[in-house]
Amino acid sequence: MRIALLYDGVYPYTIGGVQRRIYDIGRKLVEFGHEAHIFCMKFWEGPDTIVNEHGVHIHGVCKSVERFVGNKRSLLATLRYSLSLPKALLKDAADIDVIDSNWAPILHNYAVKAFSVFKKKPLVITWDQVWGKHWYEYLGSLRGLIGAMFEKVLTFLPELAIALSKWVRDALVSIGVPPSRIRVVEKGIDLSEIQTVRAADNAWDVIFVGRLVSHKHPDILLKAIYILKREFPDIKCAVIGDGPERGRLVKMMKKLGLEDNVALLGFRKHEEVIAYMKSSRVFVLPSTREGVPTVILEANAAGLPVILVKHPNNMATSMVNNGENGFICDLSEHDIANRIYALLTDEALWKRMRKCSLEFASRHDLDNMVRGFLSVYEEAAAMRS
Repeated sequence: MRIALLYDGVYPYTIGGVQRRIYDIGRKLVEFGHEAHIFCMKFWEGPDTIVNEHGVHIHGVCKSVERFVGNKRSLLATLRYSLSLPKALLKDAADIDVIDSNWAPILHNYAVKAFSVFKKKPLVITWDQVWGKHWYEYLGSLRGLIGAMFEKVLTFLPELAIALSKWVRDALVSIGVPPSRIRVVEKGIDLSEIQTVRAADNAWDVIFVGRLVSHKHPDILLKAIYILKREFPDIKCAVIGDGPERGRLVKMMKKLGLEDNVALLGFRKHEEVIAYMKSSRVFVLPSTREGVPTVILEANAAGLPVILVKHPNNMATSMVNNGENGFICDLSEHDIANRIYALLTDEALWKRMRKCSLEFASRHDLDNMVRGFLSVYEEAAAMRS
């Protein structure tokens, strides 16, 4: 089969869970004997279409611009990508068998649907989260209503919807998607690749990986480290990622006297992230808005129990069995500090949860995920034939 994978960003030029998932799906499709094409913004110099080291065709549909402004997506970037897609698809996707488009940034899917109808190509949309009422928190009353309406209409566009967890499936059903049109394909990671990575030289007690944005609450983690410093003066925390909150975190570190305890390491290559995880003891992500982040599985595969916070918009909690491969706690520096303290001081607890984490990750292999996607692609293609 020839598969088109659509998202505005692309790994390794941009870093994120969606980009990494699409990158991994593309390379595995080629490995399984299929043809993969990624349609994204152009982040490189030279020809508009390149072929990466795995044989995946990457098409730059328009010149790249900043995809985020502060904590929010750039409307300019979304419009540029969305309006450029049809021309690129007409040029380079004439013989595509199936289109798999990520649900975000939403507007591009309307342009893709027009191409799908015109060229009679089956469309699948992949969902790692559903915002629903969160649109009103994100954009305010009026614009939030518009966002929620666009998301609702989006559910009618594809032949099939892929939900990356049962929680996402239930959320889709809650906004009106018939269960018969949803296929659940759970996230997978390349376990063999992770197993080959050596731990980093420096040891860390706690690690955070993610964009430094307000809804991920890295500031709460720093406050938790400040509390723990009373018991562990030499506690070490690695923060991997970058974003608009970095400046505020630097000021907070100075104010709390954490310069020797917390390291802001910026974005790192995937192999480096895994190496840092393997040299750490606990993974903490205090985010209140997540879909189904690959980084949770990667942390578990590196042997790390994870600490997440409970929140209606945090679908990542569906990936943790509380007390087994991690803890789910309140958005509170005291609650997070208590969970970290338990894992740093109770060796038997940490070893038990490490074992559960490794077992949980072992059930989410990348090959199985891609076979699940292929099954949905074949079903969608049959619906169009």
